[in-house]
Amino acid sequence: MIETAAKTGVQGRIVNVSSSIHSWFSGDIIRYLALITKNKSEYDGTRAYALSKLANVLHTNELSRRLTANLVFFLASKLLKTIPQAAATTCYVATNPRVGNVSGKYYSDCNEASTSKLGSSLAEAARLWAASEAMVSADPHRSFPGPQY
Repeated sequence: MIETAAKTGVQGRIVNVSSSIHSWFSGDIIRYLALITKNKSEYDGTRAYALSKLANVLHTNELSRRLTANLVFFLASKLLKTIPQAAATTCYVATNPRVGNVSGKYYSDCNEASTSKLGSSLAEAARLWAASEAMVSADPHRSFPGPQY
């Protein structure tokens, strides 16, 4: 993206889409991931979906922190919207010059919005980033950071 922006003079943007459902997840993210990895019967589809949306929020927060020289955008969409309504915030954040220099923010209905308490935790964002690195590591013996369950 940086090379393309330098060549074209057009600023690139990273836009991650989530949902207000991220606020439905509570508890310890890493503990839950370790638990369902080891015991499939503990898996709950709704809780896992909420965690996936929370992971989008936390990942974007951590990515924004790590890419301070570049701009990273985050936005949210609500449930039960028409396709144009659901796409409006994504299109707004991706293209509107008014948010061209905004980084790491959560948007809903084309406005900056608040995330859940867990979704705004910088410590949880860093912790999830480390766990994600462990999960995609080439070392099959590398484990989740922190306590094992």
